[in-house]
Amino acid sequence: MPPETSVWRTADEVAAESLFRAPIAGVAGWVNRRYAGVLLPSGCAGALGKGAAPYLQIKAVNDQEERWQDGTLQKRMTEVLMKAGATLTKQLGCSDRAFAAPEDAPRLLEPRALTPGKACGLPGFTPLRTTGTTFQEYVTPGDFRLWSCSIGLEGDTHGTVNFTVTQDPRLIGLSSVRSESLSHPGEALVTCGGKPTLLQMGTPGNTAEKEPGAEALRPDKERFEGFTGAVTRAAGCS
Repeated sequence: MPPETSVWRTADEVAAESLFRAPIAGVAGWVNRRYAGVLLPSGCAGALGKGAAPYLQIKAVNDQEERWQDGTLQKRMTEVLMKAGATLTKQLGCSDRAFAAPEDAPRLLEPRALTPGKACGLPGFTPLRTTGTTFQEYVTPGDFRLWSCSIGLEGDTHGTVNFTVTQDPRLIGLSSVRSESLSHPGEALVTCGGKPTLLQMGTPGNTAEKEPGAEALRPDKERFEGFTGAVTRAAGCS
């Protein structure tokens, strides 16, 4: 994996770009409509003779998505991914007890209408300066171990802005943030429940072009401060 500071773009690399992407429980991995991917244990980088973090990715081809409905494809991809990963790490001599298949497969994220004053399901979070435009959001359920939220115009499959929170040590280690301070207006490392917790805000793609709906967003600094404040209240962070 190439050097990257954004958890969202790391997930794009590992499991392919998607707003429907859901995290795999217990590991730094994700599943979407046709892809599943996971970062291998840190010891595997040396075993492969690479300095960058290695990952394993699988893709469902042909008519797999049509044949396996109602989350069955995601369950199957997760099972195959983790079984292949466990076999590979054993062969490489970099097995990790924590690198294991979850009991429950992740469910694809579904879009929902953005609620003013409670964006991303966070009470008090208001990233928009106007309510005249219809936005929707994709929000990861559960805790903040590997949480994400993407906001975009209704029907948009690209997104306008995304937010991530992670307590996964591997992903925090790949970040440029190394202290409890802002390195730039969209990144912070705080402590939540005694755990280092990385908060990031970003936009799709790698260009400086404005995404559709960007004019409705509050300024970057104000928006990120609102996000960190909402997460801090929700997760009891310091």
